[in-house]
Amino acid sequence: MSRIPRHYPLWDACNTSMNILHERIEKYFQENHSHFKNRLYSDFYKGVDQCWETEEVVDVITFGDTIRKVFQSGNLVQSDLRFWNICEAFRKLQNDLVYNGHNIVNVIERDKLFESQDSPNVNLSKPIDLVYAGRISRQKNIEMLIRFNEQLNKDGIASNLHLFGDYDNRYHEHLGRQRYENYENELTSLIDKCHYKPKFYGRVGENEWLERDYDQPIAVSLSTFIGEDFGVSLAQAREKGWPVLCSYFGGHKDIKGNQIAHIPSFLCQGDLLPDQVKSALIEKAVTDFRAEGFRLHDPSIGPDHCLNLYETICLEEIDRCRRELAKTIGSSLYWLNLESMDNFADTQNGSLFIRKCLDYLESEGGEGEYIFILSRKFSDDDNEFLKGELKKTSSRVKLYFLNEDELSFKDNLVLLKRASKVLGMPSLTKKTQKFLKELFP
Repeated sequence: MSRIPRHYPLWDACNTSMNILHERIEKYFQENHSHFKNRLYSDFYKGVDQCWETEEVVDVITFGDTIRKVFQSGNLVQSDLRFWNICEAFRKLQNDLVYNGHNIVNVIERDKLFESQDSPNVNLSKPIDLVYAGRISRQKNIEMLIRFNEQLNKDGIASNLHLFGDYDNRYHEHLGRQRYENYENELTSLIDKCHYKPKFYGRVGENEWLERDYDQPIAVSLSTFIGEDFGVSLAQAREKGWPVLCSYFGGHKDIKGNQIAHIPSFLCQGDLLPDQVKSALIEKAVTDFRAEGFRLHDPSIGPDHCLNLYETICLEEIDRCRRELAKTIGSSLYWLNLESMDNFADTQNGSLFIRKCLDYLESEGGEGEYIFILSRKFSDDDNEFLKGELKKTSSRVKLYFLNEDELSFKDNLVLLKRASKVLGMPSLTKKTQKFLKELFP
C-alpha cells in the first residue's frame, strides 16, 4: 500500500482545471496586485500550510463551490478579508444574497486570465468538429451534448463529436437525491441508438486535445453544473482562436469575443426528464442555433466593479451577514455544511435557496417564463403537444418542467406563481387539472 504524498492537492475530479486556474490567478495577482500578499484558495489546497497574522488582510478566492463556501466563514480567522470570484454571476449572487447588495466581492475577469483570440467564421455547410474536454459527467450534460450532435446531423449539419476526459458518476446535486447508476452504462445505451456516434478519447495530456487535427474545431460545453463558474477548456480554446458553442449559464455567460454561440440553459436541463422531452428540447436547441448562429459577445462586468475599490470586510461583519442568511434557511443548512447538497435540495428551505441562486446563473428570460406540467406517464399526445408548443415559443422564454406529483412543493409553487404561462400535458389526471384551474382560474 502506498501513501499519497503530503502537500499533494486534495483529490478532486476538477483538479486539472483548478491547478491551471491556480497558476493563472497567481500570475494575475503578481502582475496586477503585487501588494496583495496573502491568498487562500477555499476550494483548492496546494503546498504547505500557510499561516498569517490575524491582523493581515487575506484574499479569499473561490472556485465553483461558492454556494457552500458562503456559509463557512466561521473557518476564517483573519481580521480583514477580501473576496474574489472568477464569474460575474457568482459575484452578483454572493453580493446580493449574502451582503445585501453591497459591493463586497470582486471578480477576476476571465480575459485577465486567458487572452481570447479572434476566431475564423464557422462554415456550417462544411463538416464541423465539436470538441469537449472535461469530466464525462451528468453534471456536464454529456447526454444532451450527444443528442445535440445527433440532431445537428439529422438536420443536415455534418458534425463530429470528440469527448476528452474521464467518466464521473456524480449527478446534479441541486436537483435533490437521485438513484445511483453507472454513467458510462447510461451513455453506452444512448449511443447504441445513435447513428452519429461520438468519439471517446479518455484522459489525455493537458493540451493534447487542442493539438489534434480537426476540420473546423469548435469548443463545446452544454454544462448547467451549479458550480460552473468558468470553463477552463473553453478559455484554453479561445486562446487558440477557436469558436465556442456553450450553454448560457454561470461562467459561460462571461466568455467574450467573436464566433460565440449560446444555447439557453433551460434547453440543456434534461437530466431527470423523460426521453421524449429531452429530444424535444434538443430539437428546439438545434433550430434556435441554426437561426442565431455564431455572434460577437461582449458582456459587461458592471459599473460597480469598474471602480476597482477592492474592499476588505472585517470578520465580524462577515459572520453577522452569514448568521442573518442562515436564519432564513434554518436547520436545512446542516445538510449543506455536510457536503450534501442533494439532501439540502430536498428540504423546503434548501430548495427555495437554490432556486434563488439559479436565478443568477441561468439564461435570462426576457420574454417571460413558461411552465410545463408533466403527467405521471408521458404519452404520444403529450409529445405532440410539447413539440407544437416549443415551436411557437421564443428562445427568449425560460422553460421549466414540473411533475404533477410535486406541484405542492413550496419552491414549485413559487415558480408557478411568477410564471407568465402554465401548460399542462393532455394526459394530466383530473385532480391535477382541477388544481391548476383553481390556481389559475
